[in-house]
Amino acid sequence: TEHLKDVELDGVVLSAGLAGVPFKLTSDGIESMFAVNHVAHFYLMQLISHQLKPKARVVVVSSSAHVLATSVPTDLRILNHRLSFRTKHWYAFSKMANVLFAQELSERLAPRQIAVNAVHPGAVRTNIVRTVAQPVIPGDIGAWHAKTISALA
Repeated sequence: TEHLKDVELDGVVLSAGLAGVPFKLTSDGIESMFAVNHVAHFYLMQLISHQLKPKARVVVVSSSAHVLATSVPTDLRILNHRLSFRTKHWYAFSKMANVLFAQELSERLAPRQIAVNAVHPGAVRTNIVRTVAQPVIPGDIGAWHAKTISALA
């Protein structure tokens, strides 16, 4: 908002996230999980990066599930097409996009000595996985997360 445009920020945590949701496009025509998990972070930083103080900190909440993505589709016709949508893959794409975004943002903000880190939040009891039938994270890590989250419920 207008009254916050001159506020200097010591740090930002980019943590919006969706997982395991069915295919849906936003009003902007972007697949909703990718829009919330990545595009929203990118857009917010475009709006506020000039407000970060020198030596500020930026934390991008990603996920170890990013390892499932060997790349991120750059063609929005593929990313936003119902027939190509796979929940696990799109979640992994969005989390890989978070990691790549954090790397690029880190380089761009380095002259101002602003640290940017992408982090995996660990097993946290939230409702983000309420619609996921099985773990998104591969192998033993996924089983550990599922067991830990079940124990917390």
